Amino acid sequence: MDIVEEIKQKTDIVDVIGRYTSLKKAGKIFTGLCPFHEEKHGSFVVYPDQQSWHCFGACGTGGDIISFIEKKENLTFPEALQFLADQVGVVIPSKAPVSDREANSRIISANELAVQFFNDQLNSSLEAQIARDYLSKRGLTAQSIAHFRLGYSPKGVAELQKYLGDHGYTKEEMLAAGLINKKDDGTYIDRFRGRLMFPIRNIKGQTVGFGARTLDNSLPKYLNSADTPVFSKGSLLYGLDFAKDEIRKQDRIVIVEGYMDVIMPHQFGYTNVVASMGTAIGPMHCSIIKKLTKNIILALDADQAGEQGMIRTVPLENDIDNEIRMVTIPEGKDPDELMLKDSSIWPSLIDHAEPLVDHIFTLTFSQLDMNSVAGKSAAVDKLCPILSNINNPIRQMIYVDKLASTTGIDKNAIINRLNQNKVVSYSTQPVEKQKVSSSIASRPVESFGLSILIRHPEIIDKAEELKEEYLVNTENKEILRYLRGEIEELNPLLKPYYEELGENTKADGLVEDKLEEVILRLRLEFIKKSAMAAPDLAVNEGRELEKLLTDKEKLASRNRSYYGQKESS
Repeated sequence: MDIVEEIKQKTDIVDVIGRYTSLKKAGKIFTGLCPFHEEKHGSFVVYPDQQSWHCFGACGTGGDIISFIEKKENLTFPEALQFLADQVGVVIPSKAPVSDREANSRIISANELAVQFFNDQLNSSLEAQIARDYLSKRGLTAQSIAHFRLGYSPKGVAELQKYLGDHGYTKEEMLAAGLINKKDDGTYIDRFRGRLMFPIRNIKGQTVGFGARTLDNSLPKYLNSADTPVFSKGSLLYGLDFAKDEIRKQDRIVIVEGYMDVIMPHQFGYTNVVASMGTAIGPMHCSIIKKLTKNIILALDADQAGEQGMIRTVPLENDIDNEIRMVTIPEGKDPDELMLKDSSIWPSLIDHAEPLVDHIFTLTFSQLDMNSVAGKSAAVDKLCPILSNINNPIRQMIYVDKLASTTGIDKNAIINRLNQNKVVSYSTQPVEKQKVSSSIASRPVESFGLSILIRHPEIIDKAEELKEEYLVNTENKEILRYLRGEIEELNPLLKPYYEELGENTKADGLVEDKLEEVILRLRLEFIKKSAMAAPDLAVNEGRELEKLLTDKEKLASRNRSYYGQKESS
């Protein structure tokens, strides 16, 4: 997760701003006297759902929690970040991310060389015959093996070390990449030995780590790369680089557990399948997935670990604002076994996936004696904590009714039991804050406008009407200042985000028209917010709002849409 976004997610904007001025709840917002100028009537508004603030009085400015601290404490952007990070327990790396990226580039290139080494071993070494036999037995084609760049790590303790050393990599770089281990006596050995190798790539297709399967009875059966600056199991999905286009096309993603469970569906043409590095997806996975689709289908193993993975996934429905669905594979098979037996039934299984909570209900009832008092009581005890994680009150009450109907227990008794279960999210953040973070990320117009200016700096003079106060996110304000030359150097923490914005090819073509529409929409949102939050300003802004609405209709008649909720990652 980006360090800036992590700090913002973990900060309660109402709590922090409430330390500087008294806030009163007014519907979905909080109002108070502006802490930046003296006034008798409150014109300061905090929007918890958007994690933003705005002064509709003399200041006429607003933003997010970082810009508030910048202004109130008279701090620079990095100083404000550190101020908030200290309060929420986030450690900002002391090493400059620019240097980090240089080191990370070396890690990735070392991994790419390791892929080639392992693949050559699989294809040509006598020792790797056991791996070739295993893959043949599992039904993988030569095309699939080449496509996923599978490999074999020899049993020797330093063969990869020698290969990488011959290509100019130091022991320190190999260790940083997680390709070797350092023993207590100070010597180094290859981390992966005598294993079938699965390269793990990020969404851009860069090799960031490995999964390795033993081919005998040694333990552990699977060994992953250790966490490195570019590899973290909680933020990666195996096969996503190959699956992302089909996920967008079908508007749904299928998540399985194992590497083979990804490779075999792809081999049979079902290429929207990915795997988590364990039994459950987490919040960081969700932040990646929801850029591609809101429709998640799980096809997990029918064992206890798979069941626990399903339960831990329920709170993530709040994050994506949609039901997660679950596939039941016949005869308890894994997806790769199903493909080899009868791949033709896969589409029907996916189309008839059951809502996750319904699936958990069915599974729970099947494991208990629902004719006994003990069984009914156990069902309530098991299911109420799960229902506590559903934010949508209507969906929650539907399942309360279902539980009451099945057990014969009074609905009010179940509700009382439910209220005893505080929301326990799979992430470290309360569910409500996860919901807030998705609201912050749902303003693609800001980032799209910046993408236009980054990719086409020659039209920066056309952005004079793009006022800083139209932007909510401090990151975007800082980048706008940089593009205008108001600051000489962009903060290193923002450079990865800056580069990501610059990769958005949708910003090309008819760039001046697109920029005009972006500015218009941002102005319109700004004035609408002013009118709704401060009725006394509505009359003054009415004429301009009317003009903007007219201009908006003219632009809409061009029948174009340049950005949307599903921006490319």
